[in-house]
Amino acid sequence: MRDHDRASVIPPETAYATPVGAFLSFIGLVGMGVAIAGLIRGRIRWARIGNRRISGFVFLGGFLVAAAGGALSPTPSRTTADSSPTSEATPSPTPAGPAPEILPSPSPTPAPVPSPAPIPAPKPSPKPVSRILYVGGVGLPTRALTPGSVFATATTSRICVTGYSSTVRSVSDSLRASVYARYGIAFPPASGTYEADHLIPLELGGDNTIANLWPEPQQGGAGFPRKDVLENHLRALVCSGQLALRTAQLAIATDWVTASHRYLTVPAVAPVAPAPQPVAPPAPAGAYYANCTAARAAGVAPLHTGDPGYRSGLDRDGDGIACE
Repeated sequence: MRDHDRASVIPPETAYATPVGAFLSFIGLVGMGVAIAGLIRGRIRWARIGNRRISGFVFLGGFLVAAAGGALSPTPSRTTADSSPTSEATPSPTPAGPAPEILPSPSPTPAPVPSPAPIPAPKPSPKPVSRILYVGGVGLPTRALTPGSVFATATTSRICVTGYSSTVRSVSDSLRASVYARYGIAFPPASGTYEADHLIPLELGGDNTIANLWPEPQQGGAGFPRKDVLENHLRALVCSGQLALRTAQLAIATDWVTASHRYLTVPAVAPVAPAPQPVAPPAPAGAYYANCTAARAAGVAPLHTGDPGYRSGLDRDGDGIACE
């Protein structure tokens, strides 16, 4: 600032009420409060207020006393310093100096790249342990895994029909893989080492469930080739009537090696073909039979639709066959 400029200064002041003014204000407020209570209740015995009219006078008196107390209290004053008109300060020019030096901005420090954690080498899987039982160098299935299972509909008359096994054989690759996995053997096996074998063969009524399947080792001819021979021989004994089907099934399921020693020495007898049944001569054209007794006596019963002598009167159930 220049020397002839002066600023206006207003110092702060604090007002303090005098004791008399404060006392009168307090008395006036108390009187107003009592008067309001008298206006509401009608009378206040301890204050000698007998009715609302007196309460009104008391209220007015309290108001006047409070106003007088407020008038006696001093108010803050402001002292304003005289000031002459000021002129706007003119900034003095800044002397020119050397140009500021421009520093290069620091290059950002690259964040450290964490090095990848080393990947542990995979541990080799333990080699599966085969669960095939070897007795005398010959592999046998584990009974808890492969007890053997048969078709409920397999009877001697059905299995002895030529080509029966091919009509019921059904083993998927997924089922074969499950069979090998249960025995701890890799699937598929090397050629000529194992085969998914039916413990009770199909030709003896065995089924295709996992309870009847196991990976049978080849063992240079002592394994499944030898068992195949036993299976065919047992079927021949069953179909010739020399061995019961259930007996053959239990023998091969329990211990096929023992069964081979016992039954391969028994020659199978060729089944005797049943004697041909006599064929009834055809009924003569235009034949008539009064009843089925006459048709049977003539040796032409039963009569089918279209046969000479057939008529609906002889076919009681209407199935096209009379005198059944």
